Amino acid sequence: MGPETEMELTPIMGGESPRTTLRADAGRWPKADNRIRFLGWMTGLLLAAVVQGLAANPKDPVITQTFSLVQGWNAIYVAVDPADASPADLFGGVPVTKVATYFPTRTPVEFIQDPASAPWKKQGWSVWFAPSLAESAINDLFSIPGGQGYLVYATANATLNVSGTARLNRIRWRSDSFNLVGFPIDPASPPTFSAWFSGTTAHLPVNRASIFTLDGSGHWRAVEHPESTQIRPNTAYWVFSRGGSDYQGPLDVVVPLGVPGKGADFGSVTESITVRLRNTTGIPVRWTAELSPLDGLPVTYELRSPDRSTRSQAPLFPIAAFRPLEVGGEFNLRLTLDRALMSQTAGAAVITVRDDVGTLITIPVTGSLP
Repeated sequence: MGPETEMELTPIMGGESPRTTLRADAGRWPKADNRIRFLGWMTGLLLAAVVQGLAANPKDPVITQTFSLVQGWNAIYVAVDPADASPADLFGGVPVTKVATYFPTRTPVEFIQDPASAPWKKQGWSVWFAPSLAESAINDLFSIPGGQGYLVYATANATLNVSGTARLNRIRWRSDSFNLVGFPIDPASPPTFSAWFSGTTAHLPVNRASIFTLDGSGHWRAVEHPESTQIRPNTAYWVFSRGGSDYQGPLDVVVPLGVPGKGADFGSVTESITVRLRNTTGIPVRWTAELSPLDGLPVTYELRSPDRSTRSQAPLFPIAAFRPLEVGGEFNLRLTLDRALMSQTAGAAVITVRDDVGTLITIPVTGSLP
């Protein structure tokens, strides 16, 4: 286990050996063709970071993740779409020489082990080597998409800052396969794996190890006690999915008809957008929502009287606390943009949703004048 983070959502990562290898069915070294590039640009799911500030362009809510890398291998989860998505730009200022990630293929990942050969020699892997290495001639990782787990090799302890566009991601589980994923975790109250996966039977161990974490020696180790092991924010794990799954965590947050990853985009004409929240656990879940920054975008939510006879608009700050969601319960959070209060032609903000299980989901909100 690596050193603690300097910022609230930095992962704790480990690894001192390059022997961090995935075992899958045999496959040849992936080529740098258009298919791989397309997957590299389009793959991206789940956000777990706190808003650090807005970009100069107010159309795009931006957050900064800060990772404390240790010497050796690190398993990190990049939750944003980096402003500089090129690996050379993103990792050029830190002592990182190798970056690898896995894009799902038709061949399922069946089990994890630590052979001496590098994992990216298997089908589905893409890799970037620093220009100083001769292996850079075969680079086929050309972009760092958000919502993706990465293996990062550092030659020394270092701090990596990744700034980019906030995303509302969803995990697309590959059935009957291991998946390299991260989770939207509240660092102030991280849940255990058992608490997080309490609403599904597809991912917790039954007859075989189903969750693997990178240990301090750079090897993947099974999580043997999910009932007492906490999930680390911004950390990538291998998690098996038995059969199909659409599980996103204790609190499932969806923007119907929204563009994947973009959250609630009012555009130039939309007045109201409904965000749907659902409790997937077996217990009532308390939750809150907060809009920030306050001058980013004048968004309110619809507040109804207990008998639903009257409606009014209420702010999402400082923190709006809602009634607990009962088991299987849903809530439609209806958001409204008041363009008459906009001070710029375009604006952006982020709605941070927290629950008492340990979920922290960040929803980007954007809008503009006609």
